[in-house]
Amino acid sequence: MRISLFILSVILAFTSAAQEARDTVFQIRGSSCSCKFNLDPAADKEVMLSGGHGIGSDAQQPAYYSREEKDWHQFLKKNLNTGLKGKDEVEVRFQVNKNGDLSHFELLSASPAQKFQEVVRVLKLSGKWFPSVRNGFCIQSSLRQVFEL
Repeated sequence: MRISLFILSVILAFTSAAQEARDTVFQIRGSSCSCKFNLDPAADKEVMLSGGHGIGSDAQQPAYYSREEKDWHQFLKKNLNTGLKGKDEVEVRFQVNKNGDLSHFELLSASPAQKFQEVVRVLKLSGKWFPSVRNGFCIQSSLRQVFEL
């Protein structure tokens, strides 16, 4: 009986260890990115990225909209309503989860609420982003971005 339990526990340990992560390929807007997707949410650690689009601290690859910076600028030019009264810099922090979804939008500057709402609308409209990657794993991260409105 003890031997059977021991063998069963060893098999379960190998099975669960083998299922900790799976290889994932993200295909968004004609580009692709591959990373391991951690199946255990408790093992995910958030990494704080600062400095705007495409700049990170300890992530090997920060979250991004597109490999080409010009794609992000074209998207903003097409979709961001810059006709709001006055000129303001709207600094926003938001999270990109390991699935590439955006959430937790936070205003960091003293900008009008209407302009913050416009930035959030456009960020939500942008769809999925490529997640940050650290040690080959997709991770959740925060980005800071400044918008001129």
